[in-house]
Amino acid sequence: MNKEELLVYIYDSENGISILDSKAGIESVSTFKPSELIVYNELIRRPDYSRDSLTKVYNSSLFFEITLSGQIPPSIHSQISKYVFNLSDYIQLVGGSGSIIELKDVQFPRLYGISGELMFLVAFDAEKVKNEETITLQINDFGLGVGQFFHSYKLKDLTDLPKLDFSTIISV
Repeated sequence: MNKEELLVYIYDSENGISILDSKAGIESVSTFKPSELIVYNELIRRPDYSRDSLTKVYNSSLFFEITLSGQIPPSIHSQISKYVFNLSDYIQLVGGSGSIIELKDVQFPRLYGISGELMFLVAFDAEKVKNEETITLQINDFGLGVGQFFHSYKLKDLTDLPKLDFSTIISV
């Protein structure tokens, strides 16, 4: 499967990979980003990197892109750096058994409110959920006044994705 086809698959809500929720004018979308896609993008930017070494690094994490949009108060945009450095207080992954997996890493585009939405790429330790059947991405309220968002995934949906064809960028 090429990258465009994989992205269509990922964003098709029927596949359980991208989840949308809306409350009080705020839309929350969380989308699982397979490590294979992150490796692919990294190799496009840096073809001198080794696919195997990148795969080893990125396979240790589960990645989710979180986008919050809608009626987001300007004060949230102006304080985004405060929230990003404390995002582990606001975003967690909860296993079906009730185990809480802390945020491992976070990245965000530094647009500071230009786009009207908040977007984060968050990572969690994949090893800590390998025996779970379901996981829930829990997004706690950090000043939006809408309460928590809960986005539940079947781990099987995240691990049984179609394979990405790397032959278009590197010789396999």
